[in-house]
Amino acid sequence: MAGSLSKFHQTYPNVKIHLQEARSPYVLDTVRRYDVDFAICARVATSEQMSCDYLFDDELVAVLPKQHALLAKRTLGWGALANEALILLAAQAESITHAFAQNGIDKTGDYDVLNSATALSMVRAGFGVTVVPLIALPALNMRGLAYRRLSAPRPVREICLYHRIDGTLSPAADLFRRMLLAEHAMVPPPR
Repeated sequence: MAGSLSKFHQTYPNVKIHLQEARSPYVLDTVRRYDVDFAICARVATSEQMSCDYLFDDELVAVLPKQHALLAKRTLGWGALANEALILLAAQAESITHAFAQNGIDKTGDYDVLNSATALSMVRAGFGVTVVPLIALPALNMRGLAYRRLSAPRPVREICLYHRIDGTLSPAADLFRRMLLAEHAMVPPPR
């Protein structure tokens, strides 16, 4: 988002941008209440009053300490994480526990945290492993850490732009929406 916002701000320097970061259900409520023009978040089941534009897929990956034995593998099966202490981010908890269940593994988080920085700090301190969005890794402090992709079922979130269908976007919001859709080429997600 930072790159897209920067590009938009450079192109339209007189447009004031208000960014509010929160979990998906909250940001969707702000759209429903007309507090904001749109929300960008992981796909969620929502009412018919919302329009959803698919932007891209974001894969979740396992993060481990650099010296961890599991890093010898290029891809990790869910069973490989079954005996590891799991630091679970609230935003990914449902999809992660579902992926474990799909593999016949009864696994929940040993530690439940709200943000990636806390999760990575705990991994670095030896508390266990975590699963974070691949798209977030460049902005995170990965010192002493490494990541591995997870095998099927690959935990992938569809990132979408939501806006109300019973209202018109402001001209600036519509310009930003169209810029995002063009950047992500509107390729439908694989189903």
